Amino acid sequence: MCRQGAAELSKIQPLLEANNVRLIGIGLEELGVHEFIAGKFFNGEIYIDSKREQYKALGFKQYNYCNIWFDLFSRLTRSVAQKGRAKGIENNFKGNGFQSGGTLIVEKGGSNVILSYKMQALADHLENAKILEALGIKADPSVISSEPRRGSGYSGHNTD
Repeated sequence: MCRQGAAELSKIQPLLEANNVRLIGIGLEELGVHEFIAGKFFNGEIYIDSKREQYKALGFKQYNYCNIWFDLFSRLTRSVAQKGRAKGIENNFKGNGFQSGGTLIVEKGGSNVILSYKMQALADHLENAKILEALGIKADPSVISSEPRRGSGYSGHNTD
């Protein structure tokens, strides 16, 4: 699910760059990073948080063997996986698949949070249009068209 979400988010990277917004992904382990980069799934900077300090501080959900099954076989997960395969994006179940993530947008300097979104399910990712809206970036809908995903809302606010 990470590959599909990262590829979708990367569609708006040129708009972000044109507006001086850095696109940063924080992974949680070295395993698979080279394959992820080589596959060009993400068009931004990638950092590794092997101790998961940022994930814990932000309160991102940690699945366990009992609660992951519902999400793993949900309609949303199957739909996103199928769309990914149709685009040539294969799933990779290596490594820690129990950690969920989210989207965080902070002002330059890091003192003000503009948007904070926590994934609600394995295949849940915030829509590109919501990210651009939070940043105040206008774009033609055909440029930002994201796959419909569960993340249709967010908690956050715009600041000038």
